[in-house]
Amino acid sequence: MYWSELLSIIFVGVGLAMDCFAVALGSGMTSDRLTRSLTLRAAAFFGLFQGGMLALGWAAALTIEGFIASFDHWVAFGLLTFVGLRAIWGTLRGDGQDDAVDVSKGTNLLVLSVATSIDALAVGLGLALARLNIVATSLVVGGITFLIASIGFYLGRKTGSMLGRPAKLLGGAILIGIGLKILIDHMTG
Repeated sequence: MYWSELLSIIFVGVGLAMDCFAVALGSGMTSDRLTRSLTLRAAAFFGLFQGGMLALGWAAALTIEGFIASFDHWVAFGLLTFVGLRAIWGTLRGDGQDDAVDVSKGTNLLVLSVATSIDALAVGLGLALARLNIVATSLVVGGITFLIASIGFYLGRKTGSMLGRPAKLLGGAILIGIGLKILIDHMTG
């Protein structure tokens, strides 16, 4: 692998990880239960899904590209909106139960991991034409995503603990906003 290829892969990884960063930031604001180990687990899921979906998109380049492109933005929008609304509802309900917004395990973690990696699937489709080493590319992108998501969770957790309930509401709104951005970008671009 040449340095120019590695630099390109790093830029792709950072670009793909930005949605993960924003989701991690918003999610970190909504959960009181994010310990360091849970943060690392959630960031690892984001990285695993990002690298895995990139490889899956690369492998499926010729068979499903047209099919996925027709609805991927709706899936991402729906999943992010679902988790964002659950976070807002859990915060407004205010009954002390934080399970609805615990992003470090279960359904919420799976939904967010899939929602933030759908773009990686589409990028993987395009990378098939670039003839890059998909294993190295997926590992680099997954690692970058892990690092950037970890930073997002950390910053979100700190902001959420300082600002409390308003930060949790903002975190849920951020998740919905990211879903809307994905939907609008795909419909207008």
